[in-house]
Parts: sequence; C-alpha cells; structure tokens
Amino acid sequence: MSLALILLGQQAIPDGGFFVPEAGPADTTTTATTTGFVYFGSNGKDGLEVLSNFHEAPIRLCQADVTARLAKRCPSLAMWQLALGGQVTFPSSEHAWQALKAHSFRAFTDFTTEGRLGTLDAASVLPFMPAKLRLRGTATEQQRWALGKAAFWAKKQNVGILAKWAANKKYAKALGWTPGVDLYYGKETANVGFDEMQAVWLDLLRLKYAQNTRCRDVLLATGDSYLLECVRGAVREPDTEFWGGCLDRTRDQIVGRNAMGRFHMALREELRASRDV
Repeated sequence: MSLALILLGQQAIPDGGFFVPEAGPADTTTTATTTGFVYFGSNGKDGLEVLSNFHEAPIRLCQADVTARLAKRCPSLAMWQLALGGQVTFPSSEHAWQALKAHSFRAFTDFTTEGRLGTLDAASVLPFMPAKLRLRGTATEQQRWALGKAAFWAKKQNVGILAKWAANKKYAKALGWTPGVDLYYGKETANVGFDEMQAVWLDLLRLKYAQNTRCRDVLLATGDSYLLECVRGAVREPDTEFWGGCLDRTRDQIVGRNAMGRFHMALREELRASRDV
C-alpha cells in the first residue's frame, strides 16, 4: 500500500516527553533538524485516513477488555455491557471515546454499532442540521442537506463524525438528551493528567489496531516518521489545540500539542516491539 511519507521542512521533535494539557504557549511549538512527517486525519491520503478516530474500524469491547482506567472513566461500563449481553461494539474509536462520557444507558447505546449514531446515513445526520435550516427549511431542503452531508463523510468511511457531533452540547436537544444527565459535555482535558489521558486512549487504540489488521498495517508502515494529526486551525490557536497540530510554514514550526499523534507513535512502538519478539 502506498503511503504519503511527506518530508515537511527542517523540523524535529524533542526526544521523550509529551505536551501536557496545562502547558503554556512555550510548549506548543518545536524546532530542530530534518525529520520525516506523516500527516494523518479524516481526510488523509493514500490510505492514511484509517488512522483517524473517525474512520470506520469497529471496536469490540468484551468484559475482559475493561481496564481499571476505562472503568474509572465510565463507572457504569461493566453494568451496561452485561445489559447488552456481555460485550459491546462501537463503529469507531471516536464512538468508543465519547461513549465513555455517557451518564445514561440510552446515550451509551446510541454510540454503539446498533445505536442511532452507529451508521452514517441521512437519518443519522438529521439531528445535526443547522438551526436555521431546521426552523425555516423545507422538507426537501432538509433532506438534500442530510443526503449531501452523509455522502461527504462517507467518502472515506468517517462514521466517527457522528460521535464527534453528538459530543457538542448544542445538539443535545435534537438528540433528546439532557446535558449532565445523559452525557458529560465539559472539557475533556479538565482535571485529567496527560498520563491518564494517554493511558485511556491507548486502551482503546490497542483494541482498534488489534481488531483491524488493515489499520495496523498502515500504522506500522509509517516506520519512524513523526505522526501529526492534521488540524489546520492550530495555526490560528496554537496554544489551545490539544489533539492535533500542523506545520506553520511562516514560522517553520509545528504548532499544536498533537496528543493524538503522540498516542499513535507510542502504540506503534508497542506493536513493533511485540512483532519483533
């Protein structure tokens, strides 16, 4: 499989360490010598979109997979699993992540493969229609919008966009959820150290890449390249972008904290080590 291993300027990443959520502006950029970069994300090219959390890569979560970290993140997880027959499947890692913030069984099940947010189609995107269109648009206009939006995100199997939208408080009413009762809408990094955040995400990503061989092959094929989750908005808000980042060519620097890229690099090392044993 062809991968876009793109060399992007005279950059390098400091050895060891991670950017932490509480870090100030000084910790959001890096500079040094030449190294290889790989941009990945929901619109990745040459197969790299499979690394995105939005990509459709089902995660089957059995009772044995529930670590203490996942249980702490979602105290009702084991009970809800039992109610669903002992295991639950999410259509993407984004769904699994957002489901851990559920406070109610109905919201939790909406994130599963069999739930309202489990399939990317016109019906599932309707709750996320712009308010103006919802209030003033005709049925034909609304349907056209829903079909177009679903088709756009389906081009690269980005079913996870549904989970991402659902985590936005402004859509709670359309989904029939009550903020604080059905789902936690607060800042994801609030009162959570970086090590804990990474540990929870690695629990989910291990399942994704163990259960989806194509995704694992693409991740390993990136070799030693630095993985950067592409978030173009990081140029405008470099001090607040936590999950991804981008190369600011005007300053010849990486901006954004690129937590997801770093999580993937940590997992890549794990996979490589286990393969070489």
